[in-house]
Amino acid sequence: KGNAELGIVKTAGTSTTQSITAGGGITYERDRWRHVGTIDILNTSSNNATSAERYTATGQSTYKLDTLSYVFGRLGYENDRFAGFDYRTTEVIGYGRRIINADAITLDLEAGPGARQTRFTNDGSTSEAMGRVAALFAWKVSSTATFTEDLSSDIGPDATVTKSITALTAQVAGNLAMKDSLPLRNISK
Repeated sequence: KGNAELGIVKTAGTSTTQSITAGGGITYERDRWRHVGTIDILNTSSNNATSAERYTATGQSTYKLDTLSYVFGRLGYENDRFAGFDYRTTEVIGYGRRIINADAITLDLEAGPGARQTRFTNDGSTSEAMGRVAALFAWKVSSTATFTEDLSSDIGPDATVTKSITALTAQVAGNLAMKDSLPLRNISK
C-alpha cells in the first residue's frame, strides 16, 4: 500500500510567500517481513528568496519475531541547506515491541544503536555512533479518522535530533483523505 501528499500555500500582497510540501510512502508486507519507504520535501520562499529547503528519505525493513516483537534495520538521508549541514545519513539496527495492541489503539516502542554521518556546509564532516528511540502511536478515532503520533530521537555525542509528527487523517471519499499534521524537529546543536 502507499500514499502521496501535497500541500501548497501561496500568499500575495505587500510580500509574496510560497510554501510547498510533498511526501509519499510505500509499505510492502509479506509473511514476517515489512518494508517501509518514505520521502518528504519542503520548499519555502519569501519575496522570491528561498528560506527553507529540505529533502528526506527513509527506509526501514522489519522482521516480525512473533505477534508483538520485531527487529529492524533503518536507513535515513536528510539534505537541509538551512540547518548547517549539506546532508546527514543514519543507519540503525534495533528491536521493537508493540506495547498496546487494542482494536482502536496501538503503540510501538523501538530502540537500537546506529551510526550517523554529517557533511557540514563549511566542508567539514563528522561520523559518530548514536542511539535511536522511537514511539509510534495510532488511534482509530472512528471508521474514517485516525490520529497518529510518531516521535523519535537520534541521540549522539555531537547532537540529538528529535522529531515529532502529530497528525489526524480523515477519509473524504474512496481513497482520498484529508490530513492535518504538525511536524516538529529539534537539533540540539
